[in-house]
Amino acid sequence: MSIYDGLIDAGYEITSKLWLDNYDKYKKEIEKKDKKLTFIDKRFSGVTPYFDVNEISQEELDSAISSTIACYVIKRNTGEGFDRKAEKGDYYLSDNEIKNINKLTNTFEKVIVILNTCVIDCKWLKENDKVSGIILLGQAGLESGRALANILSGKISPSGRLVDTFALTYDDYPASKTFSNNDGNTFQEDYVEDIYVGYRHFDTKGLDVVYPFGYGLSYAEFKLSNYQIEVDWNEVNLSLDVTNSGSISAKDVIQVYISAPLGELRKPYQELKGYTKTDIIQPKETVKVNIKIKTRDLASYDEKTSSWIMEKGKYLIRVGHDSRNTEIFGAIEVDETVTGVQLSKQFALDKELDFDEYPTYNTEEYRGDIYPLYKKDYVTIDESSKVSKVLPCYTADEYQTKDRLYRFKWDTEEEIKKVREIDNATLLDVVDKKITL
Repeated sequence: MSIYDGLIDAGYEITSKLWLDNYDKYKKEIEKKDKKLTFIDKRFSGVTPYFDVNEISQEELDSAISSTIACYVIKRNTGEGFDRKAEKGDYYLSDNEIKNINKLTNTFEKVIVILNTCVIDCKWLKENDKVSGIILLGQAGLESGRALANILSGKISPSGRLVDTFALTYDDYPASKTFSNNDGNTFQEDYVEDIYVGYRHFDTKGLDVVYPFGYGLSYAEFKLSNYQIEVDWNEVNLSLDVTNSGSISAKDVIQVYISAPLGELRKPYQELKGYTKTDIIQPKETVKVNIKIKTRDLASYDEKTSSWIMEKGKYLIRVGHDSRNTEIFGAIEVDETVTGVQLSKQFALDKELDFDEYPTYNTEEYRGDIYPLYKKDYVTIDESSKVSKVLPCYTADEYQTKDRLYRFKWDTEEEIKKVREIDNATLLDVVDKKITL
């Protein structure tokens, strides 16, 4: 259901029909003239020809003046083979989009901007005091129009949380110089941020952001209290009370981050290790929630020994509502470095990577509740010999699995030769050039 249909279905009157009709005509003209996109682009990739949205005319404003609230939808297309670009009308707002929002804020009492997009630049929007609200609709699918209407009307309080960081500048993203075609190469993408992926990059470098990872607003207000923590080598069990101190029923999302101690291994400032979304909590109601984390998930990978290890020291337990809004409510202290899971080397990079430099974060002095774990009580899990030994055998027009013979439904130009079966063949044999893949 479209945004328009969702609002109509919810009983809203749309006064901007002149603008919408003109927009549709303009869009169809652009699509009719487009000769660049193929049928595959349009049908399967969902790509439409780019065009800057038309500027709202005074006549269109006058025709919608009976409303007091304006919703302005910003849309973007993205998907497989269609990446964001650091250009106006793409990652950045276009000149006409900015003009239109300014016209609306100067005309209507309230202006709500709907982002029917993935991540785009939101710095100007957030800093614009005349914009009453910003809603990230994302690309929510068939029921997006109805879902948006429920949130705008207050029928449902929003409880979504960001799974990406909205950066202050495009250059703050670690892959900004190399992403997609920015470096002229779409075949090789190197994660030069190493283990500092996503929010780990922003939080470790202490970069200011527009919206942090895990961020999201609600019509209600929540307070967290009465923390209780139980820790052993199997799991970390955190329980706490969540109180809806507002006047509207809503759901809350509680997030648990862990800051690991600094030892020989590099580590991000913090990592999300557990979270939960509550059921609907009524105003003034308090509910108890539990968040369980596998203790082995607190380990860091050591490339030298091919193992997951927990280095000695304090693991700070941070609880809150996003990566920049947490408090420390306890610490796990490991007396000696522990090898949690022993693995073995199976793959290696095909080249040396020039990783970005990251600062060593300052570990806070914490003198609250400490939950000790002792190396003598742990038994290392050995998974070093678990290598898959199952390889399928392909032919030019068919392939055989254990239970069934499959035939391709299409012609292939590739020359695929039959190969002999080799019992107990492994991927290491391929690496060592004893057999081909």
